[in-house]
Amino acid sequence: MNSAASVSMNPPDQMPLLQAKDLRMVFGDGAGEVVALGGVGLTLHRGETIAVVGASGAGKSTLLHILGGLEAPTSGEVLLQGRSLYAMPDRERTAQRNSDLGFVYQAHHLLPEFTAEENVAMPLLIRRQSPSAARAQAIQMLSRVGLEARCSHTPAMLSGGERQRVAIARALVTQPACVLADEPTGNLDRATAAKVFELLIDRVRSQQCGLIVVTHDPELAQRCDRTIAL
Repeated sequence: MNSAASVSMNPPDQMPLLQAKDLRMVFGDGAGEVVALGGVGLTLHRGETIAVVGASGAGKSTLLHILGGLEAPTSGEVLLQGRSLYAMPDRERTAQRNSDLGFVYQAHHLLPEFTAEENVAMPLLIRRQSPSAARAQAIQMLSRVGLEARCSHTPAMLSGGERQRVAIARALVTQPACVLADEPTGNLDRATAAKVFELLIDRVRSQQCGLIVVTHDPELAQRCDRTIAL
């Protein structure tokens, strides 16, 4: 059974950004039942970074999917900004997820036919911001991740590290309350991974949001405030 406990150094009267309470995820039933998560709990506050580590199959990605509102747990509760995520109707949960969460994946998932600027602006356009405002914010965010000279480049014209920096910019451009990252440096060489990971943590802290990152690299995990092992 997987379990996780967290101890927060934040004042008790400060509302957590994200809480997981006794999360269980079970696949199948009877003799074929597989317990992917068994009683996982964590608390994330503003400006805090948490690394989730564990062997393959330990349930790390499953946990991130549940925290991100993408997959309901078998039992337990997820509170996002104090609201129970899975007690909401689907449409409301989708709106809450789009408003308060940013996602970064191992595969950058950039749209190949669009430029870096257009990829970063996309979440803002989905929110019905004007094209001019979305473009200005995208350029500003790309500048913050050191890619001001790459705004007009498509993903094919960028290195692996640059593509992942664009993905980070896209996740942060909406100023989410919390960023969830699933092996965001898994496809990069160690030197590039260290730089990208440091950039992610730096941007999260500068925007005073929270970060939960799944990583298999213990050296990268040590850069976070806390580590939870599954």
